[in-house]
Amino acid sequence: MDENPTVPSAEDQGLRCLTCGYNLTGIDSPRCPECGAVLDWSAVRDAAAGRLGPATPWDRPGGGWVRGFLATAALAAFTPWKLADRFPARHDARRAWSYTFWCALLGAAGMLVTQTVCDSATLEVTVSDVLFPMAALLGGMTACESLTAGWLTLMLGPTRGGRRYHFWRGITHYTGAWAAVSCVLMSLYWMVIFVPLFSTPLPPTSADRLRHGLFWTAFALNVVWWWVVLGVCVWRRGRAGAGLKLMAALPLPLLYVISLFVGHVLGMILGESMS
Repeated sequence: MDENPTVPSAEDQGLRCLTCGYNLTGIDSPRCPECGAVLDWSAVRDAAAGRLGPATPWDRPGGGWVRGFLATAALAAFTPWKLADRFPARHDARRAWSYTFWCALLGAAGMLVTQTVCDSATLEVTVSDVLFPMAALLGGMTACESLTAGWLTLMLGPTRGGRRYHFWRGITHYTGAWAAVSCVLMSLYWMVIFVPLFSTPLPPTSADRLRHGLFWTAFALNVVWWWVVLGVCVWRRGRAGAGLKLMAALPLPLLYVISLFVGHVLGMILGESMS
């Protein structure tokens, strides 16, 4: 057998490295000769044929619901460059929407538990208490993903082809949805740090300042974290120069804050209508 796997055949088969876009026609190797990435030949062939490819572990059949969910959250939150490099030109939009929904449901559950604990003196949970966090999170996340995907579609296209909005909508589904999971962590933070402060001997004004300071610090860190994650994806997969990529990434925190306001308003409207 020929020891040189990089000699291409005469006809371009459309096989491309999912990380760098290198032409893999005629290559028989476990790694890309250009960037060294490990090649998933099944995904490479699916991309060449225009078939839907697995965007995240959540998409892979037989991987398990919980395992796929946690692996996808970890992929987006801690290794966004891998998410960006491997994201296919075409993905299953229904699966991406389902991931957003379950993240919103989990985040809303955490918020509801926190609110119940903080209101434990009355132990009264109304319909409004249940509907507000779900409507606020799902509405806010949908607004955030739609706004950011629309903005990125307007500013730059993705590398390695694919429809602009379809691609960026998928990226924002998986980078934005984990922010809802972080709401669960923030809820635990509330219960561990904030709730004991209600019984501390601190003056009411000092306790309020401390609670609000801790909350807004956690909120700011959440926004910055999301911004960095999505910014990495824009930098890795945006088909544009460095200046345009920077212009596309800079307004993202503003879109995040606008989306939270939209979700808050939706939650209030639904909560008031059902109370």
